[in-house]
Amino acid sequence: MLLKNVFLQGFALSVALVVQGCSSSNKPESTTSGNSNEPAEMTTTEMMMEANAPRNCGTDHPAVGQEAELSTIAHNVSGTVRVIDNCTLQITDFTYDGRGPTVFFWGGVSRDYVGPGYFQIGEKINGRPYDNETVVIDIPEDKTLNDFDSLSVWCFQFGANFGDAMWNISP
Repeated sequence: MLLKNVFLQGFALSVALVVQGCSSSNKPESTTSGNSNEPAEMTTTEMMMEANAPRNCGTDHPAVGQEAELSTIAHNVSGTVRVIDNCTLQITDFTYDGRGPTVFFWGGVSRDYVGPGYFQIGEKINGRPYDNETVVIDIPEDKTLNDFDSLSVWCFQFGANFGDAMWNISP
């Protein structure tokens, strides 16, 4: 019986550490709209709900089909951003060394990532290198292609653009 209790306590501690390690705090946060101190990470439940939620992603926006090359400013960022449909971006040949401290894909208007209208797209991408990979990111459900025309590999902690791309259709 003692061995069973020790095992269960150890299991509970392991689960607690994994859950705590997956979020920036013990309480769920919602995605940032540019007004908080740090972008929120999605909870596991939010990710599962988003992954299972059906979306009607048409192809009627003028930006659909547009491609733009990511500039290389820092951390070896490069790749080609393509607007797949009204709610999906694909980055092919994406390269990033993974060494920035708090890095996200970030939407902006006319390459402005700190003014009105900027927002986080997807999850944090630092801590893992990418080497000519294909990355597919969903535009947040509360945003449309009308809300942005440029995408940055953005370090939130330092307000630094590691590389960005802008397609030809302005919002």
